[in-house]
Amino acid sequence: MIKHVGKHNTAIKIAVVGCLLASLAVIAFSDRSIWDWLPLAFSICSAALLYVHYIRFEQETSSESERTQRLSDVYRKTAEALASAIAAKDGYEQHHVRRVEMICEMMAKQLRLREDDIDGIRVAALLHDVGKLGVPEYILLKPGPLDPDEFSKMRNHAVIGAQVLNEVNYPWDVAGMVRHHHENYDGTGYPNQLAGEKIPLGSRIIAVAEVYDALVCARCYKEGWSHLEAVEHIQKLSGTRFDPKVVSAFIEVAPEVARIKEPHKPAYGKNEGAIVTGESFAAADMIARANQELISLFEITQTLSSTLELDEVLSLLTHRTRRLSQSATCAVFLVDELHPQSMVARIASGRWQEMIQGATVRVGRGVTGKAAAKMTSYIGNYDPNDLALGMDAHAQVNFSSCMVAPIVNFGKLLGTINVYDVSAHAFSSDDLRTLGFVAGRAAVAIENASAFEQVRDSAIRDPLTNLHNGGYLISFLQRELRRSERLGGRASVIGIDLDNFKAINDSMGHQEGDRVLREVASIFCGQLREYDQAFRNGGDEFVVVLPDTPSSEAVRVAARIQSEVDSYAAGMADTVGVKLGASVGVATYPKDADNPEELLAKADANMYENKRARKQGKLAA
Repeated sequence: MIKHVGKHNTAIKIAVVGCLLASLAVIAFSDRSIWDWLPLAFSICSAALLYVHYIRFEQETSSESERTQRLSDVYRKTAEALASAIAAKDGYEQHHVRRVEMICEMMAKQLRLREDDIDGIRVAALLHDVGKLGVPEYILLKPGPLDPDEFSKMRNHAVIGAQVLNEVNYPWDVAGMVRHHHENYDGTGYPNQLAGEKIPLGSRIIAVAEVYDALVCARCYKEGWSHLEAVEHIQKLSGTRFDPKVVSAFIEVAPEVARIKEPHKPAYGKNEGAIVTGESFAAADMIARANQELISLFEITQTLSSTLELDEVLSLLTHRTRRLSQSATCAVFLVDELHPQSMVARIASGRWQEMIQGATVRVGRGVTGKAAAKMTSYIGNYDPNDLALGMDAHAQVNFSSCMVAPIVNFGKLLGTINVYDVSAHAFSSDDLRTLGFVAGRAAVAIENASAFEQVRDSAIRDPLTNLHNGGYLISFLQRELRRSERLGGRASVIGIDLDNFKAINDSMGHQEGDRVLREVASIFCGQLREYDQAFRNGGDEFVVVLPDTPSSEAVRVAARIQSEVDSYAAGMADTVGVKLGASVGVATYPKDADNPEELLAKADANMYENKRARKQGKLAA
């Protein structure tokens, strides 16, 4: 290009000199005076000079056009780099702004806008969320819908974005397009309630593109809409929220929009049609990963403080931590209160969770035990001898990597949180630092939940037998009946009354009577499944709740309980001198009753029938 211009300038000079020499030659060899030839010479020179100026103007114009194009490219590339960084902060939809840009470009071309105007709309589309830099992190990272106050702060991002972009001397009204992309065509939008053509065209285009992409993208609190559902929704809002002209353009390009999945990520260097380099995407991915870590930690902290149920706390902790660390398995070991030098895997999630849950660790031994004893974290290879597992479990579990972080609250060891993976060297020092942070937050939640569990248990348990008390019976039974109703199942209750128990108290004293109550309660529990519940309903009366149990099975359980109590009573009859027994009565939901009070009353009535029958049988004998 430079050589071409140099040759062109030389040719111009030769042409001008040639024109002048030709003019002088004509004058010299003519018999007319110089004044007669002066108009001709002036015309020739003027033509040459005009040609020179034309060529220079063309060169300067071409150069200016190239500079404008280069400047436009710089604006766009800068906007794309900034948009990538901003979009990376959104852990759920990192590529939202790029899809919006592509959709806006399609609509702008359909509207037959000038290429320069399309460039401006593309830049505005890329930067339409730049104002989110001024929105509090706890709102941006909230994993669910915003409340009214939070939404009020979020809607400020349009004004904030415009204020930021006002400082940039763009050749387009980018700030105006960003400020008004939430205005509605009927004047009900924000921030200035503009209507119709008063809203910048770029804003009206961005509004449609942004809403479409928001509808079709899934979030943690909603499923994404289908393409057709989103298109129909935008059509319905034509003339109210959206400009009908822009909606028509969107409908025309909708088939092409439906094919947009994710913008192409070029490799290192430039690709044809690609604008952002691989390095830019790598930087955006680093920001996205860092922000995803922040979101996960935010969610863990928020969810751990959302409940005081220990099992729920531990379940949330293991599932969230496994997702955050991208590990195969996560387990929480808690110190055994009865054996403080042992820890038990209270819960596990992921691969081989059934084998890991319930595993034990000796404090001071193995990588987990040593991490607990020293209250320091561990990262490295998985030690097969670390956990006390069954023989079959040891043969199947093939972890390669392990991380352990102690759960400590005010110097008190509560347990450890362990993550495992089948890949070697799966975890980094950053992963260990993150796990330590999670363990610190978990310590507070576990301590609070444990304290709440102890207080609650003391309120709902009988201190003598350690069975749940009558105050808890109704609420537990209500929950079970609701569950049975929802699942279409059955639930049974057994009413139990000890025969001749008053005679034991009268003849042997209350201390002996208390011992008998504890031993009888243990007999009841020995005949029950893990999820059945026994209650001391007061004095020598008990109730057993059997979830998911028909009447026939409940009758068999009641018979076993009665038989075991009779066997126990036979062994003590000679020393106590009193024949202890148990009268039982069964009632089943929904056959006998459909609410807790009536169900208990029915079981109680059947129990007294059984008591009368037993007395009559003894009298007859």
